[in-house]
Amino acid sequence: MRKLGLFVIVALVPLMMGATGCPSLTQPVDDPESSCSRAGMFWCNTNIVPQTLTAQGWNGYCMAGASGGYNKGYSGVTGTGGASPVYATTDQAWREGCGASGVSGRGVCNSVVTCTKH
Repeated sequence: MRKLGLFVIVALVPLMMGATGCPSLTQPVDDPESSCSRAGMFWCNTNIVPQTLTAQGWNGYCMAGASGGYNKGYSGVTGTGGASPVYATTDQAWREGCGASGVSGRGVCNSVVTCTKH
């Protein structure tokens, strides 16, 4: 239950940032990766929920990294719109972001998607 709460909070962060005067991540002015990167976040390009940039014709979402030092990472997504922070490896995304255990475990996620930033 605790991880599910994290997914809900993390999925709502981009929407709340736009409402509080920070850069709006739902109104990008150029390509989505650049828009997310300007806010210090990753662009997770996927047609799986959450899809926060669909109004501009882009499927995907901006997401914060779990730690620093990499420009390509992986985020777990649930079927209900939740998403984990971006991790450096797919293994970390499954284990730490999705709560998976074992080789075939998926935890609360449906899949793990690739995320990038400049």
